[in-house]
Amino acid sequence: MSANGGMNPLLKEWGASFKAPTVYRVSNGTLRIQVQLMSLIAFAGLFALILCVYYSHSTYNHVPAGFGPYESNIYLKSLGKGLMYNNTYPLTPPVQTAQGIQYRIGIISDLDTNSKAPDNKSWLSYFKKGYLLWNPTFDQISIIWDSEKPTVLKSGYGLNGRGMELSELVVFDGKLLTVDDRTGIVYIVENNMVIPWVVLMDGNGQSPKGTYLHINVMFSSVVSFDSDLYHLRLSSGYMIHESGVWSEYHQRWFFLPRRSSHFKYDEVTDERMATNVLLSTDSNFTNVMVTYIGEVIPTHGYSSFKFLPGTKDRVIVALKSEEDKGRTATYITAFTLAGTILVPETKIADYKYEGLEFI
Repeated sequence: MSANGGMNPLLKEWGASFKAPTVYRVSNGTLRIQVQLMSLIAFAGLFALILCVYYSHSTYNHVPAGFGPYESNIYLKSLGKGLMYNNTYPLTPPVQTAQGIQYRIGIISDLDTNSKAPDNKSWLSYFKKGYLLWNPTFDQISIIWDSEKPTVLKSGYGLNGRGMELSELVVFDGKLLTVDDRTGIVYIVENNMVIPWVVLMDGNGQSPKGTYLHINVMFSSVVSFDSDLYHLRLSSGYMIHESGVWSEYHQRWFFLPRRSSHFKYDEVTDERMATNVLLSTDSNFTNVMVTYIGEVIPTHGYSSFKFLPGTKDRVIVALKSEEDKGRTATYITAFTLAGTILVPETKIADYKYEGLEFI
């Protein structure tokens, strides 16, 4: 089928040849066998095959709902290279139990300057795993962490003496990814190891410093699943976002700002500017809605969140990190989009975990 919907000239030629009888020489005579029926069947089969290929490529090139023109072009460019996105999520299938549905979860740490390993040759991060149990009948959630100590992930890659300051955990293209906000390295977490995948430099991509992966006041980096990098320039403003998730179900973006202030940024006072705000907006960022979640704890700011699978993106599980005068801690909570708290803030550790994912 041609691009304008007409019949391909090559197919016309094939069709014309099928109408002519085939001539065979047998001994001294000529046997003319009419093969119109066989030709018609063969042509129909070929046409069906072409249609299958056409529609399979149409599905293959489908852009997920909610993608704007810029993101759609990136997505289609990747698909045009013959790649297929792996949308497996979560990576571990949920298990139905008598108490409810059990999910495997993981969190990953950002130890800042404490990430330097004792050997002074590498940097480390803690990968802690556990189970989340959701009872859909009563909308109850309980979380149990593995009894084993967190897995220590190590990397020899650093920048100016710092590295492995991992600030997010996300499933992407069937892989578990984490990002280092110091070096700009995006790692694949696999078999209790981290494998460098791509490197994102700060700002417009021309900076010698790795990008602060989950926050940048002027630029945002976009990575397609074939490793292509793009940099978008953003306007400035003092609302710090470290977590944002697109909801395919609601066709909206959701954000839990870590900090917000009406005043000029100050590194010291910023530690006490946490919010209790849940923001959502359509894909064009023209319709913004605000929901308030519980009370504000000034030093507890959101660092990561995910929608609970199976809830039609109605329930959010989130991490809150604390940084106050050198003291750090991490808390986990869960609530509905309407603001109903299902799990009150519960302390996990005195380390700063900044990435949460259903693994």
